[in-house]
Amino acid sequence: TSASAAYVKSLFDEYAESFDKALVADLNYRAPQLLHQQVTEHVGSKPLPVFGVLFDAGCGTGLCGPLFRNMTKTLVGVDLSGEMIRKATERGIYDELVEGDLVASLDEYGASQGKHKGTYIDMVLAADVFVYIGALEQIFRASAASLRKGGIFAFTVERLETPELEGKRSQASDVNEAPVTQEDYERGW
Repeated sequence: TSASAAYVKSLFDEYAESFDKALVADLNYRAPQLLHQQVTEHVGSKPLPVFGVLFDAGCGTGLCGPLFRNMTKTLVGVDLSGEMIRKATERGIYDELVEGDLVASLDEYGASQGKHKGTYIDMVLAADVFVYIGALEQIFRASAASLRKGGIFAFTVERLETPELEGKRSQASDVNEAPVTQEDYERGW
C-alpha cells in the first residue's frame, strides 16, 4: 500500500527543518552515498559531466545534489513537499526544483506533450522514495518513458531480512546494501 500524497506532503513539510540532522547525524543515513558509489562504478572513467539531465525523484532537502552535481549538466529535483524543496533550494545546487508529483513531473519529459517535450533524461535517481509510493508500476513506466535509450534508473529499496519485521520500516543503519538483482526480481521481490 502507499501513503496518500497529502499525508506524505504534510509529513515532510513538518519534518523538513530537522530532516538532515535526524537522518544523517542520528541514523547514519547513507543512501545518497551508496547510490553515488554504484553510479560512479557504473560510469567508470567517462569524462564529466556524464549526464545531460539527471532527475532526482523525491529529492527532499537535496542530500543527493552535492554528490551528483559534477556528473550532470542539468540537475532537476522533484518533491511533493514544498518545505523540502525550500531546503533543497538553500543548497544552491539544483538547476530546477519542482514541488509536485513524481509521475506527473517525469511525464513532462521524452515524447510527451509536456513542458520538456523532446528532452530525455539521462538518469533518474530515487533515494529512499519507494517506501512511500507502494505500487511502483507508474513510476517505473514514467521513468522508462522519460529516459534516453541507455539511460540509468538508480534507486534504493529496503529488504526485510526477517519475517517479524514485515510491516515495519527498517532503521537506516539496517538497510541491506546489496544491489537488487534479476534473480531477486524473478523471485517476486
